Amino acid sequence: VIKQDPAARGKIVMRWTISADGSVSGVGIESDELGSEQFAGCASRSVAKWRFPKGVEDVAVAYPFVMAPRSY
Repeated sequence: VIKQDPAARGKIVMRWTISADGSVSGVGIESDELGSEQFAGCASRSVAKWRFPKGVEDVAVAYPFVMAPRSY
């Protein structure tokens, strides 16, 4: 998205579940101001590969990713 449109900006809120074994499941998009199916798909596939430390129980997560052009 940023390569195609360097001025692209917006927020995408993703949700997923961290299983007790540290794996990720149930990845989805809660809201998408960016409006790019390509970005949403890529981000979802990436999050699905993440691994977290083992825990006692499953944890539901909703996290906002804010995209904005760099300003140096």
